[in-house]
Amino acid sequence: MSAYLLVSLMALCIALGFLIAGVKRQQKNLLTRAGVYAVVAVVLLILGLALN
Repeated sequence: MSAYLLVSLMALCIALGFLIAGVKRQQKNLLTRAGVYAVVAVVLLILGLALN
């Protein structure tokens, strides 16, 4: 398993955590942070798949 895929999985888990917290507390800044982490995770996932 490459480092890109590992970091991508961690970023997805963090994004999921922020998403759940944001929905529970109805806070837009947490939802925005979840979106940023999700975008980073997708970019890293694409990089990891492209470089393998």
